[in-house]
Amino acid sequence: MVLFIGRDLELAEDVRASLADSAGRLSLAVLASAEEVEADTLGEFGLVLAHIDERAALEPMARLLWLSSTLRRPIPVLTLADVFDADRDASLYRMGVADALSRSHHLDRIGGLIETLCVKRGGGQWVLEPVEAEAVA
Repeated sequence: MVLFIGRDLELAEDVRASLADSAGRLSLAVLASAEEVEADTLGEFGLVLAHIDERAALEPMARLLWLSSTLRRPIPVLTLADVFDADRDASLYRMGVADALSRSHHLDRIGGLIETLCVKRGGGQWVLEPVEAEAVA
């Protein structure tokens, strides 16, 4: 399951539709802000997609990434920004995001991009984790 963090419900529905159209048909849960995420519930998700709007502060993202790093298997965090900003994205990469995406460049392909982080396990279950981890295991 994918966790979408953001207040833009129209964007959340666009992401949900894109995931439903992907081969893995991944489901989406929505929270309004990163402050709502707790370590015990973060582990229930395979991936986090956090919406970064123009007024978003990076401190909540830093906390979210730190929480993910404390898990037995850290959860990949992607960001989806309304506007491309190289300096902000560089800061997000330094903090540990798996990828920093732009709404205008990536929204139409978000389901496929997320699906590339998936591996198919026995019984046809899709699990969100880097493909390389499957090859090593």
